[in-house]
Amino acid sequence: MKHNQYLGTVKLDGVELPALLCSDADRPDVLSLQVYNPATGYSALFTLREIEKKIDKSIYAVVEAFGPDKEKPSQTVSIIGDINPKGELKVEITEGTDGGVLGKSTDGKSSFAFKAPSSEETFEPVYICEDWLDFLKWIKENKNNIGSFRGHGNSKFHLKTTLARAGRTVMPRYCNETLPMFQEHVEAFKNQRINRNDAAEYSYLLALAQHHGLPTPMLDWSRSPYVAAFFAFSDYLENKDNRKDVTHVRVFALTRAFYDAHQPPIVSLNAYGPYAFALSATARDNPRLYAQQGSFLVTNVCDVEKFLRELEQFNNAAYLYAVDIPVSEVIVALEDLRYMGINPATMFPGLDGISKMMKQEMASRDLQTFNAAEGNLAAENGSKL
Repeated sequence: MKHNQYLGTVKLDGVELPALLCSDADRPDVLSLQVYNPATGYSALFTLREIEKKIDKSIYAVVEAFGPDKEKPSQTVSIIGDINPKGELKVEITEGTDGGVLGKSTDGKSSFAFKAPSSEETFEPVYICEDWLDFLKWIKENKNNIGSFRGHGNSKFHLKTTLARAGRTVMPRYCNETLPMFQEHVEAFKNQRINRNDAAEYSYLLALAQHHGLPTPMLDWSRSPYVAAFFAFSDYLENKDNRKDVTHVRVFALTRAFYDAHQPPIVSLNAYGPYAFALSATARDNPRLYAQQGSFLVTNVCDVEKFLRELEQFNNAAYLYAVDIPVSEVIVALEDLRYMGINPATMFPGLDGISKMMKQEMASRDLQTFNAAEGNLAAENGSKL
C-alpha cells in the first residue's frame, strides 16, 4: 500500500460497516483489516498477508481471521460467508485510480473500499488573536465550553500521535507486542506489578510510556489553556532559528461536547473501527502529568483533525477549535506565564526542568537584545532619511 492507513467501509452480507485498513512501516506486507458494527457491537480483525504480486499491481492475499480471543477463531470468521474449511479467504486487493484501495473475495460475497488519505490541509482556526491579551480575552469568553487544550509551536503543525509518526498504525500489534515489553521494563525498574486487565493500571502504563518518550497512540492535552500556551511559545522559542516562516503558534481546544460524547468509562485500544476517545490517567509516579494538569486523547487514526471534523458533521456538534497567536508575542506571553508560576521548572519537576528554565531565560534575553538592536537600527536608518 502507498499509505500506512486507509479509512473506509467493508461490505459484509450486504451491510456496509466502518473499517480501517492498516500496515506498519516495518511490516508493509502484513495488512490489518479492522471491522466494527456499531449496531450490534460486533467487531473483527483480519490479518491479510501478501503472498503474490501480479504485473497489474493486484495483490492476492490469504486472510488469517481471528478475534480478541485467538482460541476461538470461528467467533470472528462467521461474519464472512466464503471462508474455506482452513479458515482462509482469498481476496483480491487493487489500488484504485484515485489512490484508494479496493478489495473483493473470489466469489464476490464480500468487498471493501478505502479512500486514499487526503493531503493534510491546514486546519482553519476559529479565531486569530491580535496579541497575547486578545488570547486571554478569548479564553475568558469561551472557558465554559472547553474541556482541554494543547499547544503547538507552529500553527501549521497537525494533530498526529507519536505512534502514527513512527509509521505504526496496527493497534493490536502495539497492544500485544510493544506494551507488554514496556511493561516488563517498568516492573523491573519500579519493582511493582502492573495489571493490564485493570483499566486504571493500563492507563497508568500508557501515561508512563507517553511521558518517557515511547511512541504511543495518544496526544497530550492540559486542562489549563495557559499550560498549553506555555508549550506552544516554548517550542517556538527553542526552534525559532529553524522556523523563519512561522508567524503564529496555535492552541487547540477540545470542547466539553467532545468529552460528553467520547469519554467512555473504559477505553479499549483494540477497539476495531476508527475512534478518538478522551482518556484520564493517574499521575502516580508521574509528576509531570500532575504539574501539567494533563489528560490524553487516544486514537487509532492518523489524520486526527479530519476524523474529528467528520465526527462533528455526523453528530452535528463542535468538538475541536484552534486559536492562533502571533509569534511576536513570545516574550510577553512567557513573562506573563512565569508570573502565573508556569515555567519549565514547574512543568518538568527536577533538574531537567531547572536546566530548561535557565536555557529558556537565556534564549529570551537573547531575543530581547536582538529585537532592541533591530529597533535601534530601524530608528537610526529612519533618522537618516
